[in-house]
Amino acid sequence: MSKWLTAESGWVEELDWENYAVRPIVGLIDNPYAAKQHPLILPLPRGHVVIFGASGWGKTTFIRTMAVSLAATHSPEHLHMYILDLGGRNLSVLEKFPHVGAVIIPDEEGYEERVEQMLRELEGLIEERKNILSSSGAPDFYQYNKKHRKEPMPAVVVAIDNFVEFKETFGNENDSNVETILTKFLGLARQSKAYGIHFVISVNQLNDLSSQLYSIFTERLTLRLADHTEYRAIAGGAVAEIGEIPGRGYLKYGRQPLSFQIAVPIDMRREEEGTTEVQELEQLARNMTDYMVRSGRKYRVPVPIDALPKAVLFKHILARHHNLELDETFVDRL
Repeated sequence: MSKWLTAESGWVEELDWENYAVRPIVGLIDNPYAAKQHPLILPLPRGHVVIFGASGWGKTTFIRTMAVSLAATHSPEHLHMYILDLGGRNLSVLEKFPHVGAVIIPDEEGYEERVEQMLRELEGLIEERKNILSSSGAPDFYQYNKKHRKEPMPAVVVAIDNFVEFKETFGNENDSNVETILTKFLGLARQSKAYGIHFVISVNQLNDLSSQLYSIFTERLTLRLADHTEYRAIAGGAVAEIGEIPGRGYLKYGRQPLSFQIAVPIDMRREEEGTTEVQELEQLARNMTDYMVRSGRKYRVPVPIDALPKAVLFKHILARHHNLELDETFVDRL
């Protein structure tokens, strides 16, 4: 992170896909049994992640920190992200990062269309990767990338803040024969891990997830909950009530419930320069984009998820298809 703040690159050219890749640091764990504190690392290759917590105790900050941690350590060659901002509508700034294909907000026109398009893209990506893995003989995405470090497939992280709103919007169809968007999501989540596609969701309470969903999201953390009896089920043991500290929570670590503190994504110069977190994140994203331009390298950025426009110019279609800039040399380069 410190390198990016001084306009240097923090990306690793050839990732260690077995031990390092797609494992963002999001906070600090307190382990009294070992008398030490250590980074809270999300092992996304191990399973999909759910964070529980009542409103206002840090779920959105958790997603923002995770996304920034991933963006700071992985180039767009190695990682793509899609964000559904269904909570406090505080994740729009993440769209500035070159790794992010879309931040989808329900208040915007084309919301449902964009969600369906995103799921179609993910379904297509899984089918494509099934063929690649089958041809290569690699058992899964991470073993494939371990053998192809110079030309890896990018991991994909999809974060959904306030998953309950997603369920309410996409989980009910009047026609029982119609496959709901939620059903498609479940199908994707069941098989996607082997193909480098990982889901991270936030919910308010334990009952917000069906037993089916709960079993799919194996990596579980909890912030402060309205019902303190739910901590045991999530953290794997009896724990004390969480105080009124945003970002403080519990997780099951080995066989023990341990407490953690979620980090804020960035807070390097705010007091000295009078900047906001959003301004700092925008600057961080600009530094990454500027570095990509200076490098002269064509990075593999994520597929954008846009609603269909009411009108479109043919030259824009050609430019996107041929990956060309719309400048004075556009026609000559076709």
